[in-house]
Amino acid sequence: MALTIFSIMIVLLLLGFPMMIPLIIGAFVGFYTMFNGFDQMETMVQQMMAGIRPASLIAVPMFIFAADIMTRGQSANRLIDMVMAFVGHVKGGLAVSTAAACTMFGAVSGSTQATVVA
Repeated sequence: MALTIFSIMIVLLLLGFPMMIPLIIGAFVGFYTMFNGFDQMETMVQQMMAGIRPASLIAVPMFIFAADIMTRGQSANRLIDMVMAFVGHVKGGLAVSTAAACTMFGAVSGSTQATVVA
């Protein structure tokens, strides 16, 4: 069952669906099987969570999702435009604005991984 859910998610991502759609479909299929008497799903979730001991690793997909939202919502572009307005006239302004925008984006999202994705 887990392989089916995972393969559906991968196929949807490869077909170009937004990241939110495969995650929602995977969650719905998982909840459906979990609440309709499929006991192996509970065991699978427990084993997956046992493999992720540090709680910070659980947050990484959510930070990447936040980066996706900020990129699609144009707030990342506005952030870069703001920094370019401040330091764009300086020699090497593009490099300075990129570093400053990444710093600000990391402060907003709380994750370096999300900054790299955006």
